[in-house]
Amino acid sequence: MLDPINYTATYERVVEQIRRVIYLGRYLPGDKLPPERELAQQLGVSRTTVREAIRMLEGENLIRVKRGATGGIIVTAQDAASGADRLSLTAEQKQALRDIFEYRFAIECHAVRLAAERLTDEDIAKLTTAADEMDALVGGGRTDQISVAEYNSSDTRFHIGIAEASRNPYFIRAVEEIRAAMFLPVGSIFEQLSERANEHHRPILAAIINRDSDRAEAMMREHILDALRGLQRFLEG
Repeated sequence: MLDPINYTATYERVVEQIRRVIYLGRYLPGDKLPPERELAQQLGVSRTTVREAIRMLEGENLIRVKRGATGGIIVTAQDAASGADRLSLTAEQKQALRDIFEYRFAIECHAVRLAAERLTDEDIAKLTTAADEMDALVGGGRTDQISVAEYNSSDTRFHIGIAEASRNPYFIRAVEEIRAAMFLPVGSIFEQLSERANEHHRPILAAIINRDSDRAEAMMREHILDALRGLQRFLEG
């Protein structure tokens, strides 16, 4: 069977690309995106196409456009889902979140095994930097005062860094898709971090550096399972 071809307007593809970099934490709330002219050059589209995409992203409250000399295209902070929002989640949205975590088990547990076998000194440096950033954010012990967006940005770079260390481009793309997809069903679902959010990163990193693929996989599995338990508690209210 062949699937039908769905036409996608160029501005919609621009929207998808900008959404993706925001969801992956490459731009944090308050950061400015490149100006229209530069976005058009980077993406190989017209400025009119970029403006149409910007209007759509403004409507989604992902960005706001500030006029004037100090203005620009600014990423907005995303409101965490309220209790009412959580209760209103559809069965499809809840299942989509569970599906993402099942996919994480399949992809990230194998990627971390390969990372433990193939990593380089450059990989170690990148992963250590991301782990250090997460440690610094949670070091005060007050997870209610931590920027969730900032933590998620470092967390995303840690997990993508593991995929990069696997030296398999399919794993890299898959983990990027996972990280972006985690945002999609309900947006920013947590207003503060779990007290255990950073519990497994150092053991995972240590296992990778020691080239202990069995322990690296076991710790990654526990890490994802712990995140899934947290999500289930959240969904159950």
